[in-house]
Amino acid sequence: MIEFDDAGRSRLILIPLVSLQAEPNSSPDLPDRGRAASGGWTLLVPGLERALSVAGSEGLTGLTRMLARAERARSVVYGVHAAVARAILGDAAAMHRWAPAPVMAARECALEPAVATVRLDPVHLVPAGDHLILRDPGPIRREEAESLVGSIGAALGEEPRILAAAPGRWYASVEKLGSATWTAPEAVMGNSIFDALPQGPGAGSLRRLMNEIQMVLHEAPLNEAREQAGTPPINSVWAWGWASGPMPSAPRWPGVVFGNDVYAAGLAELSGGRVDEKGVAPSGEWPQTGLIVSDEPARALRFGDEKAVGRALRQLDRQWAQPLLGALKRRRIRQLRISSEGCEYPLDVRGAWRLWRRRSHDGGEL
Repeated sequence: MIEFDDAGRSRLILIPLVSLQAEPNSSPDLPDRGRAASGGWTLLVPGLERALSVAGSEGLTGLTRMLARAERARSVVYGVHAAVARAILGDAAAMHRWAPAPVMAARECALEPAVATVRLDPVHLVPAGDHLILRDPGPIRREEAESLVGSIGAALGEEPRILAAAPGRWYASVEKLGSATWTAPEAVMGNSIFDALPQGPGAGSLRRLMNEIQMVLHEAPLNEAREQAGTPPINSVWAWGWASGPMPSAPRWPGVVFGNDVYAAGLAELSGGRVDEKGVAPSGEWPQTGLIVSDEPARALRFGDEKAVGRALRQLDRQWAQPLLGALKRRRIRQLRISSEGCEYPLDVRGAWRLWRRRSHDGGEL
């Protein structure tokens, strides 16, 4: 980070990630009481209730009707990746056996799933007193990602080699992580990073790598250009997503993942499922098992853009909520679970016809 004195002179202060300690329960096994329903659909919308409280439910005919007619229940599954693992593998804790980084790298980089594969996501750290707050750096262009990854490789060598599969998704192979824990960035976004940093055997070398990369990014001319353009600089990386041990063969899953969620698509491929990247509701026959991950409302929430939150919800309503409710009522599918942080809304064919139940714009029932 940069500090300015009273005369306006600046000096570089390195942020000592290596010395920071995280709680040992950063990435616990999550209990899951009850396996995913066989033959059901899951609509996974991170931040759904917060999005509705911000943007309201005006015009969301399909979504509000489904939420009103379902029975709201507390969920023991927290985090989008755990929810994806539950929907496809039947167990939220399976996220640690089939971890996000190797599963995603296998799909995006045509690599064999490897325990040592780590996600190194480009992020923006903001000093706040004695803390550092993790922020989304905003849009990253492909050429920006390639430039920064090239600078890191030139400064640190090819070990580990960093691959930018997408502008915001970088991968590396880091050996001897042991039982080091990780926390997904969406669980830390907007909060202090101190208690969420990797911890445990192998975490020290990984934090040193993060610190070295941070030093390189601080000197990158591209970040100066981003700041001049009013865009947050990419001044660090967030390491997460590795496996705790060798991955066994995944159980068979007969469903379809709709859309471009990389973890869901990767798990589906490992489990013998299908991926429909168009991400639109079926126009003919509906498969009896399906998964949709809609993270646009959550992303808009992170940027504090209320209008974008409303647009994302209305798009979700048109593309999925209305067709799903219609498919339930016509018995094209028989079970649906709308899932968000800490809560879920199960709905079956009978529930879809509870026409007397409505939902107010503030989320309550009428």
